[in-house]
Amino acid sequence: MNKFNKVLIIGALTLLCLETQAQFSLTGGLNLSRFSTNSTIEGYTPGSVKLGFYLGINKGFEITEMLSVDAGLLLNFKGEKYEYFSTEYLNLIYFDVPVVAKVHFNLLGIDSYVGLGPYLGIGIMSTYYDSNGRSYSLIVSNANESAYQRFDYGLASTAGIRFGRVGLNISYTHGLPNVNQGLFLTQKNRVFSLGVSYYL
Repeated sequence: MNKFNKVLIIGALTLLCLETQAQFSLTGGLNLSRFSTNSTIEGYTPGSVKLGFYLGINKGFEITEMLSVDAGLLLNFKGEKYEYFSTEYLNLIYFDVPVVAKVHFNLLGIDSYVGLGPYLGIGIMSTYYDSNGRSYSLIVSNANESAYQRFDYGLASTAGIRFGRVGLNISYTHGLPNVNQGLFLTQKNRVFSLGVSYYL
């Protein structure tokens, strides 16, 4: 893990643990994930969008009336769906740690926001499901060329609205590294999410 990743995850977890006037929220929702793919394999067909989910906790820190910073810890199900002779799935499961700066504003009387910041993903499991429902574990490792690498990172963007203790949001994460350690295939995580938050 490089220095940037270490600083990001340590900083985010520190913010989550600090005893301040910040507000916790529980969050969860649906993921629409796929890879940005580049392949030198002749005849390779990229996959399509796979439905998954995420859940976790955020801690928001108010800096000014219009600006806040959220640090989160999310269990995120990513991957891709493949349509060859039948439907098959690749599931990649991460703990994601986003740190997002949010700008708040009033839109038609509704508390609204947009946000942007970095995220770090730590892979904990990768599994391939074939057309017969059989599963194959693809170890998440930095040492095995046939596996998916453990660390992902990139940019996280979000927009949402809040009604009292309940919030609705849409977000997008744009992975930067190639998470496939094979020699002939580049795969970078792309995830759209629709979520609900409950502010404690």
